[in-house]
Amino acid sequence: MPVNLADPPTTWVDPAPISTLHALLFFGGIPLLIIAAITLLVMAPSLAKGPRYRPGQDWDVEPYWFHGPGVEAPDAQNRAITSGQRQGSEQLGGASGRW
Repeated sequence: MPVNLADPPTTWVDPAPISTLHALLFFGGIPLLIIAAITLLVMAPSLAKGPRYRPGQDWDVEPYWFHGPGVEAPDAQNRAITSGQRQGSEQLGGASGRW
């Protein structure tokens, strides 16, 4: 007896037919709803922040000078740049080159 591979198994039950409107809502509405939810989740933080500065607008924020006069930088003594020769027996060039 030849085996016909195109036939479904005889134990499967045929599903009830659905209307065209139900199929459109199921196959079109659910993906659109998922896309709308993802878009809302992505755009929500920027919408919640409110308006932002645009070029040409007046700047209405007080200026702030980071580590300006009167503010001592942490570890200022250890970070000072000094000039002079290196302490050692041989003189090194740039990028650890030997001269």
